[in-house]
Amino acid sequence: MAAGCARQSAEREAVPAVVSEAAPGYPISAKGGTPATGPGERYNHCERIWCLEHRENFFIDHFLVAHVGYVFHDPGRGDVYAPRFRSGGPAFPMARQTAVLLCGSHAHPWVLGRSGGTPVRHTGYNRTLGYGRDHFRAYGTRLDPCCVNGLGSTYVHSEAGKTFHFQDLGEFRAHPEMGWQKPFAARARVEQK
Repeated sequence: MAAGCARQSAEREAVPAVVSEAAPGYPISAKGGTPATGPGERYNHCERIWCLEHRENFFIDHFLVAHVGYVFHDPGRGDVYAPRFRSGGPAFPMARQTAVLLCGSHAHPWVLGRSGGTPVRHTGYNRTLGYGRDHFRAYGTRLDPCCVNGLGSTYVHSEAGKTFHFQDLGEFRAHPEMGWQKPFAARARVEQK
């Protein structure tokens, strides 16, 4: 029996690997965005964030500068960025209440509500936040810059609201790949016969 296994193993090694063409990946725009993934009106499957301004999916870095608005999760559409003071566009009645509010410089945890929601003031104001009391009153605490990707993605998919453990950063520091994904080019698959 052992000789039969060795012969089969040798036969498998003798068969050359067949390289197939790359699976078609999503096209990546000059801005670094990808199209909606579908089906239907679905923007993504939470691997990136749909930007209602640019009509493409992006990694979180796209939103950290010059975007003022909310990143939230809608079960039917995926993860979405909506400008803070938008006056039209699709409604998201099923969106979770946990969101990240982007002020143009920081990412702040937020709890959505009827009048725009409320900031999370988890730790209270302190100077190490890197901004003044007025900014804190308007936006609350910020997500630690080390972990905006993993922490932000986890928060918008949670139902914890203000009880979320924002200080537990060990897992996010150890695994910075957690959270939303950067677009990447597809590679050729290698198949064995």
